[in-house]
Amino acid sequence: MAAPLLVLMVLALAGGLIHVPTDSVFSAAGEHGEHTVSALMHAIMIAVPLFGIGISYLFYGSRTLSVSRLMASDLAQWLHRFWFTGWGFDGLYRRLFITPYLWLAAINRHDFVDGAAGLLVALSEAGNTLLVRSQSGSLRWYILSVVFGTVLLLTLGGVL
Repeated sequence: MAAPLLVLMVLALAGGLIHVPTDSVFSAAGEHGEHTVSALMHAIMIAVPLFGIGISYLFYGSRTLSVSRLMASDLAQWLHRFWFTGWGFDGLYRRLFITPYLWLAAINRHDFVDGAAGLLVALSEAGNTLLVRSQSGSLRWYILSVVFGTVLLLTLGGVL
């Protein structure tokens, strides 16, 4: 199992020495000038992998540090929960978007748009009640309704 990791380590360390001709692909870098990296950045880029190798040796080579003791700390437990719950994205999304939206919806529960829709429903129900009562099956009532409607239309037509 260690052989593939050793091959990857050697290629990762010596891979920068292999020249890959990419000038035709990345020719735009020449137009803007060379970008140089400071000595501090070089030192950081060298120190970080060496620091990782040293920490991994302390955990797995010399067994000076223990993963179980590290995971017993409160900070490690909190980080474990934080990372395994999607970096707290669901909680953040809930606090930033869902909770304010629900609060605004609760404040705006009785807005005038719903009132206008409720008024339309109430008028429709009242009209339905009147029409249901008017259907008695009596021919006299139907003739009286037609005459009343005709008089009403003629009166409105004369007024307007």
